[in-house]
Amino acid sequence: MKKLAVILCAVLAFLSAPRAAGQVHVREMPETAFGFFQEVGRALSESSEYDGEGGQFEFEPSFGFSLPFYGGGLKGMAGASGGIEIRYNVPDKPTDVGVELNYTVTARHASDVKGLFNRSSSYCEFNAASVAVICDYNLEFGDGGVVPFIGVGGGLSKRTYAAKNPDYIHQDRPEESGVLIARVGVELFRHLRLTLDGRISGRDYNAICLRIGFAIGGGHSR
Repeated sequence: MKKLAVILCAVLAFLSAPRAAGQVHVREMPETAFGFFQEVGRALSESSEYDGEGGQFEFEPSFGFSLPFYGGGLKGMAGASGGIEIRYNVPDKPTDVGVELNYTVTARHASDVKGLFNRSSSYCEFNAASVAVICDYNLEFGDGGVVPFIGVGGGLSKRTYAAKNPDYIHQDRPEESGVLIARVGVELFRHLRLTLDGRISGRDYNAICLRIGFAIGGGHSR
């Protein structure tokens, strides 16, 4: 809310500044806009400081690989998992709350799936796109260069699967479900994050993911 107020005040001040008709020329607009956004950026930076050590909000893109678990006994294949997360570090508490957008792909050999096809090169690909709220508890040691964390969360997931072989692809209709997430990890140097999470989103879509991410912003002592 404080950041939103800063932006609104800057916009109102900019719009209410007295200008004579035709005073602002086209060639002056880039310089004016640059100064405006520079001032907003400075104000936001100052408003996000916490105890002089960082910000309360942070943004993290992450990417890694995934493996399926509990999916009908078919042999699993490695897939990919990526996401973005926005977190709020609770002041004076070793916790943070975030909203995560994630897309995870897993695959299984499908040569023994009846009704599809019977080839050794056949496989089923399972895709899950989810949005979830996650809460972490952080354990900080020493100067905060190494911060293990553990978290849980839940949200909604949209799932699809595609059965593939060299001749054709059969893709099912998307369906929605819930998703439960449990994760552990470690944050290094207040920005580099290594996360191992388990995602439960229904038979064949359950996955274990290992991702590496980089937190932008944040970094305060929890």
